[in-house]
Amino acid sequence: MTVPYKRAFTKRVHELLAKGYSVARSDLTSTLEEEVITEKIAFAIDDIINDPNSPSIYSRFYVNIEPRVRHGNRTGKRRKRLDLALKCTTSVPHPELLFEAKRLRAPGHPVGTYLGKNGLLCFVTEEYGKESHTGVMLGYFQSNDLPHWQNKIISGCQGKHKLKTALLMGPIAITVVPALPGELLSLHNRTTLPISIYHILLDCT
Repeated sequence: MTVPYKRAFTKRVHELLAKGYSVARSDLTSTLEEEVITEKIAFAIDDIINDPNSPSIYSRFYVNIEPRVRHGNRTGKRRKRLDLALKCTTSVPHPELLFEAKRLRAPGHPVGTYLGKNGLLCFVTEEYGKESHTGVMLGYFQSNDLPHWQNKIISGCQGKHKLKTALLMGPIAITVVPALPGELLSLHNRTTLPISIYHILLDCT
């Protein structure tokens, strides 16, 4: 996949996520479970993809809720699940972005869970996205505000031992699409190939 195509694909995925979130936003509250939030956003994205009035390029995308990890020692139903994947069929191999989502709420859902062994570390340790150059962490914040959780993620990545030793860059503030403000980007070293992680924080208060 060429760099321009990769950038275009990444931007389209961000656009679909932003549109899906916008549609679902009125149903997202501070008490909803992570799986329910992801489902509502994913269903909204799927509706957008299948809407004949949507840009034609969207028809080449599809969304997969809770896809199973393909590599590793686990087989069948024992394979781990991600939260979401978005794939495009315009070229072969089909580019794909994998998503892991976590609630962010005080008390009860600290940034340590977002960064830990069932969150960001799954990408860093290659449990998720072993053959991918990029991945997405979704943070559904249900208390406090966006800057609060941005700072928590930045300080956590730079201070948590297993993340700090693999951290090559960031997290830094970026803007891929204006409809998703407060996004962060980090780069992590791994055994096979480094991975860039987009940290997208969605207001669910």
